[in-house]
Amino acid sequence: MNSCFSHVRPRLADMKDLAGIAALEMAVFSHPWNEEMVSSSIQGTYDHVKILETSEGEIAGYIIYSAVCDSADLLRVAVDAGSRRRGIGFKLMEAMIDDCKDRNVQSIFLEVRESNAAAIAMYEQFGFIKISTRKKYYDSPVEDGLVMQKQL
Repeated sequence: MNSCFSHVRPRLADMKDLAGIAALEMAVFSHPWNEEMVSSSIQGTYDHVKILETSEGEIAGYIIYSAVCDSADLLRVAVDAGSRRRGIGFKLMEAMIDDCKDRNVQSIFLEVRESNAAAIAMYEQFGFIKISTRKKYYDSPVEDGLVMQKQL
């Protein structure tokens, strides 16, 4: 992991982070959330949005997850292309898992494109296992989605 992010901890996003998150969303996803959707998560009761910033204050990555009762769903995780392979996704995942443990969550679920080997490998490092496949879950391009789960 690049040392420039080794000491940095993700923080809870607030509305001043909205434009940066939305811009990264547009750059990373084939079906990006719009600002209203991101705003809803930032202000939501059950959704949690955490960001990791560069030393210049730019958003290097973010994670959005929903925790309700004893279950959580990873909704979005993204890292800026120029900041990849520096442990940012790993730190964001750690922050989510730690928060879910604090909230007494028992299981975390996620969906991932079956071709996204890098994400799948990271999720497996955290103990997520494949529990099912959703046929043609994604489009642009059409692809199956893997459903993965981690027991806490």
